[in-house]
Amino acid sequence: MALQLQRISLPRGAGSLAQLTQSATHVFRVDRSGPAVLVEVSGKKPVAHELPMSILPGKGSEPDAALVIEAAHFTPDGSRLVVLRGGTDRNGGRKPSVEFIDPTTRAVVSSFELKLDKPWGVRVHPDGERVFVMGTPETLVLSLAGKVLDRIGTERHFELSPSGSQFLFEFPKNEWRVRPAEKPKFVSFEAGSARWRDDASLISTTWKSTEEDVLGLVDAKTGKTKKLATLPRIDSFEAFGDQVLASSCKGDKAEAFVIALPSGKVQRFELPGSPSGTRVSFGPAGAFVAVNWQKTLHVLAEKAKSKKG
Repeated sequence: MALQLQRISLPRGAGSLAQLTQSATHVFRVDRSGPAVLVEVSGKKPVAHELPMSILPGKGSEPDAALVIEAAHFTPDGSRLVVLRGGTDRNGGRKPSVEFIDPTTRAVVSSFELKLDKPWGVRVHPDGERVFVMGTPETLVLSLAGKVLDRIGTERHFELSPSGSQFLFEFPKNEWRVRPAEKPKFVSFEAGSARWRDDASLISTTWKSTEEDVLGLVDAKTGKTKKLATLPRIDSFEAFGDQVLASSCKGDKAEAFVIALPSGKVQRFELPGSPSGTRVSFGPAGAFVAVNWQKTLHVLAEKAKSKKG
């Protein structure tokens, strides 16, 4: 499938680009130093909206404090955007919180506070009835009303499989463990980073040199890894169907790559502008790449077929 690079203009660039996530109709960019941006991509033309920071008023020696969005994830049906809002100890303090936002109106529908010291990620279970808030040293499993249903020890990275039936842990650094959600049986493999492709396999990166990473396909049952491609040092990657989208940022150049599975064939795209970190999102709405500081959302889409009159 031949792709071409397209662009969506955004109201501002990110200062601390943290995440891209999507539903079938929207793409959401998380900026840990400023307003987040929600882009509606289901219409004839994309429409971008800023989601402002929450401001905790202060004065004197304790000026206003901004509570930014740390991470986000859409519910399975796309009807809600679930965001992890950071907290602060200043101006009387406010605990981190989870907010449920209507992506159509961008209004907060409901929310609850968290008792978790260092939350860094949020994920809605595929059943739509539970929210996982990832943190250190534990991840909380919560009802939609904020009741704690379970606690999972997570010293480093943690991720659910697409069906929610398996967990992925990084512990210790560069050692990854896959286990069924209901069983304490682990399968281990080594990697620099790893993400689920589907319930049977994962995509991993391993260090090759200061200039390159090796992208691999990991069998979730055995931990065995098959090499897919050698790429410039990878910032971010996601799998969707039979393809992987990856981005690289080094020096004065940012690039995006689409890798076909299982052939390993690579399509390469150079992203214009001066890079400072990248994030990707690959899913039902398409293949998207954001570059820190840029007021642009890059889209990798099929070339439009010319019409003969």
